[in-house]
Amino acid sequence: MVKLSLPEDSFNRILASLLQTTRPEWSTDGVVIAETWRNFNQRKLKPDIYINDPSSPPVIVECAYGGDRDTDAIDRILKTPIETVVSVAIPQSFKTKSENEARQLFEAGECIQYAILQREVSADQVVYRFPQHGYLSGTYTDLASLIFLAALPKSRVENIAEQVAELIDKCGQTLGSGLSELDWRELSDQVFQSSSLSVQRTVAVLWLDAMLVHSFLRSKGTEVARLPLKNNLVLSNLLESWKSLLTLNWYSIFAPACTTLELSISSTRSCTFDALCHLLDAVEIIETAKLGRHINIGADLFPKISEDREVAAAFYTTPPTAELLASLLVRKEDRVDWSSTMQSHPVKFVDFACGTGSLIRAVYRRINECVNFERGELKDFHTRAMESYVTATDISPIAAHLTNSSLAMIGDGRPYTSTNIGWLSVGHPFADGVGLSTGSLEFLQTSSLKDLFFDLSESLVGIENSQDRKVDSDITASDGAFDYVVMNPPYSRSTGGKHGAFQLAGLSTKEQELCRTRWGRLISREPADKNAGMAASFLVLAAKKVKPNGRIGFVLPLTVAFGDSWRKTRSMLVTQFKDIVVVANAAEIATTESLSSDTNMGEILVVATKRTTPKPPDLITYVSLRRPVARLYESREIARVIQASTTNQTSRGTRLWLSDEDMVGTSVSFLPQESAKEWSPVGVLNPTLLGHIFHFINTGELLNEHGQPVATLTCPVSTVAEVFEVGMSPSSIGCPRNSKSPRGAFTVEEIKRKADRVGPYRSLWSANKDTQKQFIVQPTHLGTPRESPKKVDLIMQTVSTFHYAQGLRLTSQALIVACTEKAVLGGRAWLSLRNKTPLELQSVFTLWANSSLGLIIHWLKGTRTQNGRSCTSINVIKSIPCPDFRFLGSAKFKQADVEFNRLKQLKLLPACQAHVDPARQEIDRVLIELLDLPKVKALDSIKMLRDWWCAEPTVHGSNGTALAKLKDNKFR
Repeated sequence: MVKLSLPEDSFNRILASLLQTTRPEWSTDGVVIAETWRNFNQRKLKPDIYINDPSSPPVIVECAYGGDRDTDAIDRILKTPIETVVSVAIPQSFKTKSENEARQLFEAGECIQYAILQREVSADQVVYRFPQHGYLSGTYTDLASLIFLAALPKSRVENIAEQVAELIDKCGQTLGSGLSELDWRELSDQVFQSSSLSVQRTVAVLWLDAMLVHSFLRSKGTEVARLPLKNNLVLSNLLESWKSLLTLNWYSIFAPACTTLELSISSTRSCTFDALCHLLDAVEIIETAKLGRHINIGADLFPKISEDREVAAAFYTTPPTAELLASLLVRKEDRVDWSSTMQSHPVKFVDFACGTGSLIRAVYRRINECVNFERGELKDFHTRAMESYVTATDISPIAAHLTNSSLAMIGDGRPYTSTNIGWLSVGHPFADGVGLSTGSLEFLQTSSLKDLFFDLSESLVGIENSQDRKVDSDITASDGAFDYVVMNPPYSRSTGGKHGAFQLAGLSTKEQELCRTRWGRLISREPADKNAGMAASFLVLAAKKVKPNGRIGFVLPLTVAFGDSWRKTRSMLVTQFKDIVVVANAAEIATTESLSSDTNMGEILVVATKRTTPKPPDLITYVSLRRPVARLYESREIARVIQASTTNQTSRGTRLWLSDEDMVGTSVSFLPQESAKEWSPVGVLNPTLLGHIFHFINTGELLNEHGQPVATLTCPVSTVAEVFEVGMSPSSIGCPRNSKSPRGAFTVEEIKRKADRVGPYRSLWSANKDTQKQFIVQPTHLGTPRESPKKVDLIMQTVSTFHYAQGLRLTSQALIVACTEKAVLGGRAWLSLRNKTPLELQSVFTLWANSSLGLIIHWLKGTRTQNGRSCTSINVIKSIPCPDFRFLGSAKFKQADVEFNRLKQLKLLPACQAHVDPARQEIDRVLIELLDLPKVKALDSIKMLRDWWCAEPTVHGSNGTALAKLKDNKFR
């Protein structure tokens, strides 16, 4: 029997003493204590470890050898006010160690196992556990990071944010009821019209921001009057307190608050008093919950109160996304010694579209943590960071203001002078009179831009009248100057409309067009296409500004992986960068969680390291997560798992395990076949499916579950464009009647009567899940010529009897290729195909395209920006791989015609139900015979691929019927 030489209470004391060294604020006596009795709701308990950080809600750590099934942790949550408890499973290896040996193990990086349990009262649970099963594994410093990020449950943060947002709205309404139109115009001039908040809400945010910083500075020992309560609020005293603060430091925060408060007091003292009372309530809510440094007005509140963020596709990064991206971007191994190198070669990081500062704040926190864990000197870190490490710019003044204040709030309260955080011009004329300014995009051809705040009392400097502050008004960003570039850039498109570029700044239509023209000139020689939207241009900007071996981290629209307009940018990324990691959410359940607030679109994270010189593409690592990342501490742990998986990546893929029982996703690496090739693996959860399909496309071989070839095509694999002539785009063919932008040779209208299905100018224009289930379908529209007979004749040369789907909805539509009895035009949903040779390939190609292999290859090449859909442009359809059926003999063509006629009456289920569709499986059997493949082995291989494919979240799209039919699918 092994003698127990290290009791649990000794382990607890050792772990507590080590945790005290991980954060400056935890080193104070009484913050991290072990084995001490305390009163909780009149109940006396002795937590293993109690952490009472003055800036965060308290946390309990309960430890047991091998774990105790969370018994003690759950008891603490249910019977005390504590909302977060860590359950630690002490490794058995510690049992036989002395206290000195145990400490040495910890300091050498020995891992322990732990889980987070939190009070999350919802419809189906009281206690939330992370991971869902088993334990995380990490060092004591990893545990310390997790505790700091996990101190408050997500539901509490959201609830408080909702309450505070409501109080901000009440404050704005109160102000609005008391100020005259003239007062509002004057106030509007002070808060700048390009804000995405109303004037009154902007003022409310400025005041709340000042109140929070005021209270924070007081807590850090700054000599300033205490923030008043509602019952002792004196407006003049509050104003004087803020004025004294702006003369000491933090000018950027208190100057606009003082200016607007003075104006408001002089206009309506009573309404100002009532409005401020609402904000004092908000401060009390935040501080009672110990949320002062944890709540970010920009990230947590701004999306709830801004009014037109969606107009210019300028979305705000959620805090968990920011934490995940920052953790992937900034790595401990980036520097051998963070402590000493920060003195001689400080880290510089930038966000050229900072919004309200979520990303730059997360990067700041991550770098601070790396320095801290290296026992670095943090005494002057905040001052140096604000003055020289951080660069952040935005075209919204309120966003730039919130970025600056949110960074000030996570520091230690030390003063700083000039910052490189600024508000940049959009829509302003240049001195030469050519074009209008485009904000940060101007950095594409310059290293410095004027900070508009400089002319407004230099409001982003720290100290008023400082002798050390900058003497000019420039924000500097030299090429190759930054270690890290992080961004969630605007996705605005090159044209007008809902997401048109440069609409946020409130410019006229003519001014917006001049900005777009300027934008086009700036990227005319750059690897960016305006049709991709502004995000592509910001990627090019990042490539210019990041250092060799520096790193970029972006939140991007999913179209970057597939879109034709992104080809130049993809090529730039894979040749100028290495170690590219692409993270996508392949969530298996319908969810409202996303990478950015309110996007309602697919997004990805891209992290990459700049090469010293351009080179041919290297491996790209694709990470697909099974569920959204919804909490800060989850982000940190998932980032650690992703980083660990990238060291030995292969095309066979790796499952990402948070614990032995909780798989969070998969990771796989592939070499791009061409530099501009689409990133097909993005969002695919099963790497083995990818490997098998890519192998088939490249070699014509089907593999079994062990990766061994079992069948080989007798004809080569080609592409649709090499075998067929592909028809014209729907914009060339025509447009619906009453279209707001008439174009094309025809005006088309839906066929309402069966008698109208036959006649000239018919087209297969739209998809219909109810009537398009069999190989033979009916035309859906008829056309009326609207252009010259010559143009009409040209378009009519593309008529065909078989057509390829362009926007396949996998959850409801059944056909990739549909046939018509008479030759008709294509349309919006269908693209006509014509044989390039006299050979009759329609029957065999229809069978192929609607087979399981045809479905899977189509899905792999298509754009999967929405789960359950696979959209394909004309260029993508041309590049879709398929067997070159021209190499089959005439006997096979006749056999295909016979089988086509036999199967054309079968009704197919939606594509995502292929694994339970007898008609689809009969098509697979027929196709194997036509291609002379070994029947049993080929059918087994295709069945395996079909089952894998139907279990993909981007295929079933969380469709209820599809999920029900997947219950018995062992591959799911």
